[in-house]
Amino acid sequence: MTIPARILLLEDDPALLNGIADLLVELRTQGYEAEVIMASNGQEGIELLNQQTPDLIISDIMMPVMNGLEFLKRVRERADWLHIPLIFLTAKSGRQDFLESRTLGAELFIPKPFNPSDLLALVKSQLDRTLQLQQARAQNFADLKDNILLVLSHEFRTPLGLVTMSLDLLAEGVKYWESADTLQKYLEGIQTGYQRMTRLVNDLITIIELRTGEAAHQFQSQASVITNVSELFWIAGIAREEDAHKHQIRFHYNIPRHLPPVWGVADSLKDIFWRLIDNAIRFTAYSVQPDKDVYLTAFTTNTEIHFQVGDNGIGLPGHAQEKIFDLFYQYNRQQLEQQGSGAGLAIVKGLVELHGGQIEVQSQENAGTIFTVHLPICHDRAPAEAVSHIPAGPDVTILVAEDDYYLLQGLRDLLEFYYDGPYKFQVLTASNGLAALEILNHTVPDLIISDVMMPKMDGFKLLEKVRANPDWVQIPFIFLTARGDKQDVHHGRSIGAEEYIAKPYETNDLLTLITTQLNRHFEVQSVLNQNFTAFKRSILGLLQPDLRLPLDLVDVYSRQLTQSLQSADSDSSLKTSLQGLRTASQQLSHLVENFITLAEIRTGEAAKAFNHRAGTIEGVGPLFYLIIDNQRDRSENRDIHFHFDIQADLPIVFGDSEGLEQCLEQLVRSGSAACQQAGGGDLYFAARAVGGELHLSMCVAGPALPAADAARLSALLSGDEEAALTVPIYGPALTVARGIIDLHKGRIEMDNDREKGCTFTLILPPYQP
Repeated sequence: MTIPARILLLEDDPALLNGIADLLVELRTQGYEAEVIMASNGQEGIELLNQQTPDLIISDIMMPVMNGLEFLKRVRERADWLHIPLIFLTAKSGRQDFLESRTLGAELFIPKPFNPSDLLALVKSQLDRTLQLQQARAQNFADLKDNILLVLSHEFRTPLGLVTMSLDLLAEGVKYWESADTLQKYLEGIQTGYQRMTRLVNDLITIIELRTGEAAHQFQSQASVITNVSELFWIAGIAREEDAHKHQIRFHYNIPRHLPPVWGVADSLKDIFWRLIDNAIRFTAYSVQPDKDVYLTAFTTNTEIHFQVGDNGIGLPGHAQEKIFDLFYQYNRQQLEQQGSGAGLAIVKGLVELHGGQIEVQSQENAGTIFTVHLPICHDRAPAEAVSHIPAGPDVTILVAEDDYYLLQGLRDLLEFYYDGPYKFQVLTASNGLAALEILNHTVPDLIISDVMMPKMDGFKLLEKVRANPDWVQIPFIFLTARGDKQDVHHGRSIGAEEYIAKPYETNDLLTLITTQLNRHFEVQSVLNQNFTAFKRSILGLLQPDLRLPLDLVDVYSRQLTQSLQSADSDSSLKTSLQGLRTASQQLSHLVENFITLAEIRTGEAAKAFNHRAGTIEGVGPLFYLIIDNQRDRSENRDIHFHFDIQADLPIVFGDSEGLEQCLEQLVRSGSAACQQAGGGDLYFAARAVGGELHLSMCVAGPALPAADAARLSALLSGDEEAALTVPIYGPALTVARGIIDLHKGRIEMDNDREKGCTFTLILPPYQP
């Protein structure tokens, strides 16, 4: 089976252009079905790139209109083209030409005339590496989506289930006059679920405020000089000691009584300390150490106060340390049975940066972790600008594997004392591939430089191991070796090396190529991180602001019930509070399920479920009637009137019956809620066959929707997912319904009539075998 590969080929010589295109067809024998699109200069190449994105670019340098170097500059300026590898195939073969092309971001520089078999081998090596990176990035994105869904589903549904179960037990207890102590236990279950869900909602809202700039605005208006930071740190620890003792964890304090002041918000600093200490307790609780300890330490330097929360818990591997501050990331969630959204450390980082500080983590598996918060010292007034401290030159970690001791030390000294570039190099050294792997298991570097001929494990085997690990697959790899044969170079390229440099080498050339590889690596990673951040923001955007209202009502009514039980109030008082609690719980359940369904639609999980469950659906009419009838039975307002017009012999449709049922429930429930808010009204439901299609409609009789709300709903139904979520009652319901109907290849139409009211129609195509 061959893999499709689109290759953009730029060459101004027509005969050579067609000849290379014909040669690339031979990639079929090496596993790739090449689709070659051709251009005679860089300008034509840009035009083709605007139409379709290739997997690889092969370009000449000397071309009219726009040469290859200018073309490459344009390609590397675009974020959506940054990842595309480029091979220069050119008659220019000087050392300076090579360095210029590599500095601009070309993956390979092949001088003409070339050997056809060599070109095919090198093209295949680039396609292999591209495919490898694409698969790794796709897997990372899929893992992110799965983790988000796991977190949201578990962290919302678990406390909601506790509230619902305790509420049912409470209702039965009231009905059969169980003891006040028993009823109180049920109320405690409701409060526990409420508190856990409230923390989750508040965390997600805090993240939204940090991402949108609202938190920065609040910080500016609330910040002041804080003189009791030592006390705040002490109090945060003392407040958690009781929880720590349950896990036989001891607290140790090394906090000076008097620390210099900082500029900030005291509640935010307490939140930072509380979350870091909570994290230390959770990870130390799982430790197998006989003595479990958490250390709170504070000390000062000339310009900063340093707060450390350390533990001797299970620790974090290198790859986890890189992601630990990412939203929704949780290390080893299933094994550690963590509770939480994966937002805690993301919030800590955001709050620390609001205070103009930094946070860093040091950790070793099975030895422990230390989080250090660095905050600038403030004296009499606010700093001119509270921004994060950014080091002059970013620290970069390079792993060097070389068996010659003197060469290894010389290369380390060269890199560590190189000050003219944009990076400050920190060098880790290994004398063979096996030792390099041991280092990689604890620390993930930004770049690897390796010899080929080494004892125990050579460089080729080391690279194969690196590329086989999904946590290391994107690390740039440079071979620096005395083995410069064409066969060795091709083999190194074929297994995923970014550079192959033969000894002896020019020092400046080496430093230039290292810097180029790091620039390219960080640029691509930055684009990927932006995509991840945008996706996370889109998930957070689904969180409905009105989720807090039923949450607060659950708290209010459960407290009223507690008070009624304690004061032995009347039966009617108990029932009133119980009914209010049940209504709030139902509203909360609906909002939570909407949020999770929207997240499943956004991540593609709903599409997977649809493909798995879809089949022919014959009884849509009876299903619609049953949903309407159930809603009528649940309605407590007898001034809401339900009218039916369900035709017989409706068309068979193809789809997911569970999804369609959820969609219809959303529609019916929203209409009932609208009438409930109005104090009553008439709802007209119809199911008809129109032109072969199935039309399922609901008309809410009465005044039309306000023009602004109608416009936002229309925008939603025409494709703008974000437009309608905040429209009262209908927004979330129709957003969910539209996502489900889209999977069924259907549509939703709206008719907002001033006299008749508002009609929503779900339209499904007929089943065609």
